[in-house]
Amino acid sequence: MTFPESREEHFELSGDRIAGPDFKSASGEVVSFLRKSEESAVIRGVQPSALAYLISMAMRQIRKTFVLVAPTDREAERFTEMIYLFAGRGQEENGGAPLGRRVWFLPSRTGHKAQALGKAETTARRVEALYALRAAPSPLVVVTSALALIERVIPPEILVANMDHKLAGESADPEGFMRRLIERGFFRVSLVEDYGDLSRRGGVLDVYAPLYRWPLRFEFFGDQLESIRLFHPVTQRSMGALEDAVILPASEIVLDAEARQRAQDAVYEDVRKELLSPAAGNIWLDRIAEGYHLGAFESVFSVFFEKTASIWDYLDRNAILIWADAVQVRREMDEQWAKLLRAWDEGGSESEWRRRPNELYDEPEKSFEAACRFQQLLSNSLSERQGATTVFDLGTVPHTELAAAVKAHENRERLLDPLAARFRRWIDEGASVYLICSHKERAVRIAELLENYGIESVVSSRGFGEESFRSSLVKIIHGPLSNGFFWQAEMLAVVAED
Repeated sequence: MTFPESREEHFELSGDRIAGPDFKSASGEVVSFLRKSEESAVIRGVQPSALAYLISMAMRQIRKTFVLVAPTDREAERFTEMIYLFAGRGQEENGGAPLGRRVWFLPSRTGHKAQALGKAETTARRVEALYALRAAPSPLVVVTSALALIERVIPPEILVANMDHKLAGESADPEGFMRRLIERGFFRVSLVEDYGDLSRRGGVLDVYAPLYRWPLRFEFFGDQLESIRLFHPVTQRSMGALEDAVILPASEIVLDAEARQRAQDAVYEDVRKELLSPAAGNIWLDRIAEGYHLGAFESVFSVFFEKTASIWDYLDRNAILIWADAVQVRREMDEQWAKLLRAWDEGGSESEWRRRPNELYDEPEKSFEAACRFQQLLSNSLSERQGATTVFDLGTVPHTELAAAVKAHENRERLLDPLAARFRRWIDEGASVYLICSHKERAVRIAELLENYGIESVVSSRGFGEESFRSSLVKIIHGPLSNGFFWQAEMLAVVAED
């Protein structure tokens, strides 16, 4: 990962800066650089939660696509949640306008065992994030992982071509619609419960599709699509009517006639080369013919396409690439690639159908070469080794000492004394203070406790930053955050409940 050689400029943003009429925030300086320059930069001294906050600020001012790469799927998922938090309530998923979302999570396809998500939801998140990169309006953020970045994916033209747009009141053939859904990875069941499920009862077709929090119910009268509704899969209660719906494939493999033929030809070829036994070949031919659950084809993903694609094929040239921890991401990519090569070299049996790693993944070096086509922001990187032209030292710090002080406080009846003292100091210095709680009930309880320590607070149901940002009150918000930060240059303290 290299940049053109240039004189390195440092922006020291971590000093004792005081808010005033001419105060310029650290996030504003970084965002201004990204907006006005096409060069890449390094940011140092930034906590993960502070990076999520910085990205949310950039989204407000730069109408571009941002791709944030975290080392692992779990870290990418946490970043997604944090960016949602800092971007405000207006950026959360809207069931009726799914492409109105601004933050998307793109997990890896082959690392799903290490994820909190199930396989069906993982696939749904991947398909919708890839589609958003092509169809959703900017600004948007797609958060992904090192492994996901090197995985080959469905070509964008195939994904877009297999999208269905349904309008309530239009003429539509329910039989043909259902056949297309099955071809695109949906699995027929008696009752939809998970992404990719499909159920039909007379003129009612239930579909649990990517993009939507709830399953969709299409009600037909003959060949007329009378209504489209969201419904709760457990209670069956309607969650609202829709005027239209975008139906994406439930799989990255679209098993149409052309894809089936390619896969069948690959089976015959591997049997001929004695890479696959005839008995195993017959099993795979049956699976292809029957439209076997498409997750079973993960190890041979590439055989269904004339040519697979990469994430880079989905990105606009003006996209901004952000590495959550450049060194760790690179290390993770190298380790994953080495693991794939070892697994291939160890060999498989004649009953196991598989493809070479370079058919299913890009080598890390190839990904980094592709990344150089985009403006990049490298977090906590060694700029001297990577030749970055500009370095921002943000100086954000975690609350490690504060957490230790609370735990070590001897007066258990006044356990929050250290926290209250720190809140008072920050407020006296003119900082804006936020406390993030995991549950609304906890937020109310903590507000009551803080009152006993002389700390005024407000429990807000609004999004981060939607209350008066410079208010002297401690603003308590419900949301997911495990670690906060203090940003001196930004005059901002964000404290997580934990």
